[in-house]
Amino acid sequence: EVGDKPHWALGVCRDSVPRQGDPPELPGAGFWRLRLWKGDKYAATTSPFTPLSLRVKPRRVGVFLDYEAGEVTFYNVTDRSHIF
Repeated sequence: EVGDKPHWALGVCRDSVPRQGDPPELPGAGFWRLRLWKGDKYAATTSPFTPLSLRVKPRRVGVFLDYEAGEVTFYNVTDRSHIF
């Protein structure tokens, strides 16, 4: 649930990522995230970031992990569309 917040980040990380310090929150470090900042800028936190254009502002975001396929997928639950 992200609602109308102007800034948020959500996703998944490997169980083995360091819990202390400031690791780079990128796939190579074990993080897969989607974020919104400045109220209208969406990106997948790849390296470099992947800018995203969304038709409908999500109020709820689904994060799906297919462990066997090694895939993380983000969906806009609000309009049932694929984000990244």
